[in-house]
Amino acid sequence: MFSSYGSADLAPGIVANMQKISAAYGKPFLQSEFGGRVDRASATQASLVAYINALRSSGGQGIFYWEPECMSPFTGDTMGAWDSATQRPTAIMNGFTQA
Repeated sequence: MFSSYGSADLAPGIVANMQKISAAYGKPFLQSEFGGRVDRASATQASLVAYINALRSSGGQGIFYWEPECMSPFTGDTMGAWDSATQRPTAIMNGFTQA
């Protein structure tokens, strides 16, 4: 299991490194932690799609969004995927259906 918070342009390289480590140990891999800034929903959504596509094309087993439901005022974390005003998912979560 791997964790990364890289941008869309870094996804192929990061996932390639995951694949190399996986091959060295003969074990499957997945990205157990992903997140991005909720105030940059479009960029985070693009990164999520890039990671899913890179994982899919290199044998990755899947990806989890780390605590997407975190939002203000309950937490100061800005890496969630929920809109504090509407208390609904942002466009970030659409990345799971667009990849």
